[in-house]
Amino acid sequence: MGTIEATIDQQHNMTVSTVTGEVTSDDLIQRIEANYAAGPTLNMLWDFTNGSMASASAEALREIVSLVSELAEPRTGGKTALVVGKASDFGLSRMLEALAEVKGIPFQVQSFYSMSEARQWLGLED
Repeated sequence: MGTIEATIDQQHNMTVSTVTGEVTSDDLIQRIEANYAAGPTLNMLWDFTNGSMASASAEALREIVSLVSELAEPRTGGKTALVVGKASDFGLSRMLEALAEVKGIPFQVQSFYSMSEARQWLGLED
């Protein structure tokens, strides 16, 4: 069973969600709802380098994107970086990107293998 810990970086208007172990789509949905309930930040960084969402089905990913679509307005113009460590998770994160684009979510979603590249894309300095 996996965990998701979230911290808010006020200086960069960013929420960092760190995944450890195997998480379910329900775990992801609960964390997304909590992130938005806490007052969403413009940018989000999901760190899956020590975790995985491999158990999520395509239908579950569509459900996640639909939920985000309903909540997304306060993050208009922001960015979400998904950093993964495994090829299977990279494929799922790319599917999330595509679904978000089709759904018209008003912020950018990008997948990375490198935390450094993700931080650069988010406009952060290492």
